[in-house]
Amino acid sequence: MVTYKTIIFILSIIYAFYLIKITRKLKLHIFQLTWWLIVIFSLLIFGIYPGLIDKIGQIIHIHYPPIFLVIIAILFLLLKLIYMEKFITENEIKTKDLIRKVAILESEIKEMKKNNTKSKVEDGRGKGKKK
Repeated sequence: MVTYKTIIFILSIIYAFYLIKITRKLKLHIFQLTWWLIVIFSLLIFGIYPGLIDKIGQIIHIHYPPIFLVIIAILFLLLKLIYMEKFITENEIKTKDLIRKVAILESEIKEMKKNNTKSKVEDGRGKGKKK
């Protein structure tokens, strides 16, 4: 008979291999990789030792220990959300800077083309007058 400990252990191992595959393919940053490794490790620990949740709950005086996992999950998700907001903001700033740089480069290219065309016209007139 397969117990829930075995199922959680097997799912955690599958999840770990999937994470390694994604890490190689997408090249996750070290912070993101660390985040997901902590999640996998937590799944393994609490899956193998479910009584640990009760002991931690008693130590910190939580009357219904499984809610401890919910509290920890919410805190971790909030941390992840803050990190993602920071990442999004940084990317927005970089995108705006790139847009400005492209606009400057485009105006410089137009100016160079305009000057190049103008100098060709002047060169053509000058050559025509000499003949």
